[in-house]
Amino acid sequence: MLRFLRQEELALDGFLMLDDAVSLSHFAQCQDHGDQVLADLSQRFLGRRGFKPVSAQGLGDFGPRRSHQPYERIQDTLTQLGLDPRYCFRESAPIAQTYDYYHPERATEEQTATTSTLVERDDGIREISSLPGMERLKAVTGRVERQQFCYVPEEHWDSVRGIVEDAVRG
Repeated sequence: MLRFLRQEELALDGFLMLDDAVSLSHFAQCQDHGDQVLADLSQRFLGRRGFKPVSAQGLGDFGPRRSHQPYERIQDTLTQLGLDPRYCFRESAPIAQTYDYYHPERATEEQTATTSTLVERDDGIREISSLPGMERLKAVTGRVERQQFCYVPEEHWDSVRGIVEDAVRG
């Protein structure tokens, strides 16, 4: 059993020895472990049966101010199915922002490598859409897309999707 699974300190040498073969060997050992959660997660990892995303668009923000009812229903359903939601239910709200062209009216601190494409030239660092011939880049707007997902075991995807759809419909 890996030392860090037993919550023991792992020296640098031991950490550097963790390659795919060692990790897979330990996951294989964990399939028969007395801890049902560890055994289930190991079997899922080795069998490539990861969690599947369910779109949670329309359920409101994740976090402490969210509407708890749909999430509690999902967790209750997973518990009734014999699963521990602490280990088989995750929420995610990734944000994708496309390229945002240079806006000279914005404060300088808003124009960063995260919000713009900066190019180093002999005359200094410039935003790419401000360079001659690159004006067409302004057609690509900085639209922010935010999606929400719940991740659950694939075999329970339909049940969770039904809960989410019911909650969104009201």
